[in-house]
Amino acid sequence: MAARMVPADEPPPPSRAGIGDRMAATALVAGITAALLNRTRTGTGDVVDVSLLRTGLYCNGNDLSTQLAFGKRAKTRPREDHESPLYNCYRTADGRWLWLIALEGDRHWPELTAALGRPDLAGDPRFADPKARRANGRALIAELDSIFAGRTLEQWSLVLDEAGVWWERVLDLDEVVADPQAAAAGAWADSGDVRSVASPVTFWEAGGAPPRAAPELGEHTEQVLDREARQATGS
Repeated sequence: MAARMVPADEPPPPSRAGIGDRMAATALVAGITAALLNRTRTGTGDVVDVSLLRTGLYCNGNDLSTQLAFGKRAKTRPREDHESPLYNCYRTADGRWLWLIALEGDRHWPELTAALGRPDLAGDPRFADPKARRANGRALIAELDSIFAGRTLEQWSLVLDEAGVWWERVLDLDEVVADPQAAAAGAWADSGDVRSVASPVTFWEAGGAPPRAAPELGEHTEQVLDREARQATGS
């Protein structure tokens, strides 16, 4: 994953902590759920085996499929040479970044050029269709860089939203924590003075127990011993 984040001649960046652990944990839960369903249907149990390595390989499945099929590494391009200029990041006048997500080129290109105030670009033969935009991607990215550098992120947000352009701002962590959509989606777990990232799964019917902090060392020792004593005496 680190090697694929940058072009082949650039050093790989350090990975963010815990990504593989969380992906493997999700895969394990999915496997346990499938095994429980199979036990219910067949009466036969199973052993669920999940590997950090295999989970990581699965998450890099697109790149590895190219390697397996063609024996070569799919090219990682710098943003100035991205093969899809309409699916790329651009910097605004106040130093912020936004992502264009104009995935349907023939549909989104005229809307985008109109929103940017550059309908002339739609008639430019270099950018007439997806194939031409890809062949002249560096020139188009340079044009878009110049345009987006002319307004702040907030100014662009009004323009792009009004025009129905598909885009999103690149958020930093403090902005994510303060994002009302994240709160509405139930992204945070609050337990006393501790706030943490919640599980991504919500059970609508079963609800959920209120989050709580990890117990202190020995906090439940008496409860456990008392329960075991009552089980031993049958009371």
